[in-house]
Amino acid sequence: MNEPFDIDEYMEKASNHLAALNQTHQDVWGLGNADRWDADQETGILSWTFPDGTIVRADFQIVGTYNLEDGSFLWGWDHPSVELPLREDAQAVLQMGQDHDIDFLQWRKLDCSEEDVWRLVALATLLNDRQGAYRGPAGNVFVFMTFGQVQIGQS
Repeated sequence: MNEPFDIDEYMEKASNHLAALNQTHQDVWGLGNADRWDADQETGILSWTFPDGTIVRADFQIVGTYNLEDGSFLWGWDHPSVELPLREDAQAVLQMGQDHDIDFLQWRKLDCSEEDVWRLVALATLLNDRQGAYRGPAGNVFVFMTFGQVQIGQS
């Protein structure tokens, strides 16, 4: 007999995993301290530019966007602004929701806190074996992304 799937336990594991990954990126190359970030949906490359000319690049996926005005999160798997190839990590979370009959993972839009969004992004990071996650500000919205192996270079 299979044990019931404990989404809360899995999300806690995912959150701890993402916290460790992002802390390492912060320590090694300064995640969160760049002057500029760019996400090119055509190339699938996320880049961060630092004052000393260092540029860090990684492939990325868009998990979703968080609207600061109304506190809503829109999943990347059904987001009109997200190119199809960049929806895969979000789609894996949708599939998990379907496989385990977890309603809130199947809802296109959620009313939630930013802390809740980070937990969802952590879930996408762990499920897809990504190397970290980033929250990029874009006006009244945060774009939440997962990313793969980073490359550090100069401009």
